[in-house]
This record gives sequence, C-alpha cells and structure tokens, in this order.
Amino acid sequence: MQNSRLSVVFRLTPRHGGGITAEAADVVILGDDVTRVAEVIRIRRRTLRIARQSIRVGLGHSAAAMVVAAAGFVPPVVGAAMQEAIDFAVILNALRTSR
Repeated sequence: MQNSRLSVVFRLTPRHGGGITAEAADVVILGDDVTRVAEVIRIRRRTLRIARQSIRVGLGHSAAAMVVAAAGFVPPVVGAAMQEAIDFAVILNALRTSR
C-alpha cells in the first residue's frame, strides 16, 4: 500500500477564517483537541478495511455466480436475482462504516 499524505486542519471556532484552508483539507477537525487526529486515523483505517472487504467479497461472489450461471445451472432470472442479492450484501457491509 502506498503511503499518502493527509491534510488535516484544526478550526478553533467558526469565526476564525480558514474557510479556504478548510475547503482544501482532506479532514477538518472543529475544536482544539489534537487527540482527535488519532480518532480520524482510526476511522480512516476502518473505512478502508471495510471498503476493501466489500470489493473482495462482491467480486468473489459475482465470479462464483457467473461460473454457475455460465455452466447452465441457473436460469438468467435467478442469476440476475443473485447479483442483486450480492449487491445488497455489499451495500449492507458498507453501511458498517457509519457506526
């Protein structure tokens, strides 16, 4: 995994300018608590882990379903329903990031 730089801006209060800086930043932390940076990094790692998991699981299930459908074991309508179920499962997995 390639390391990238993350731009973090602290805004002490909404009155203290910094609007352009906040627009250009990747993350804006309102307040003066520097310990929140660790929380932002934890959230970022968890989100990336869940996104990668969703991609792997979705592609894996789709590939398996395509093989089964290509072999003629599943009618096209059932194959389409299986794909929708896979997509729905991936979306539900992605919703875990909002917790």
